[in-house]
Amino acid sequence: MADEISLDEFSAALSDLLEKEALNAEETLEEITHKRALQLRDKLRQRSPKDTGGYAKGWRIKTATRNHEKVKILYNADKPGLTYILEYGTRHQRAQPHIRPALVETADEIIEELVDRI
Repeated sequence: MADEISLDEFSAALSDLLEKEALNAEETLEEITHKRALQLRDKLRQRSPKDTGGYAKGWRIKTATRNHEKVKILYNADKPGLTYILEYGTRHQRAQPHIRPALVETADEIIEELVDRI
């Protein structure tokens, strides 16, 4: 005769298992986003226009909480006003897209790695 457990015991065991899996998924996502944020920062440093080099070297990452979720924020600390002008251009400055292509690549990489690991 097979071991029998009560419905309450089964429910508690299932709840524990699901909680552990959720924590594992959160840790995996945090690990992936941290690694990919560093790679994205490096891509932007390589692909940014380098008139003097100050803009390209200015990329930084910070972690913040938005809507109760941890997010990575990538920003240019040295010349923040140039990001829009360089990415989209103006009447007098042609656009030099470097942020959007790197971001799209990185988003695809995050999704692929997440699917592989979960």
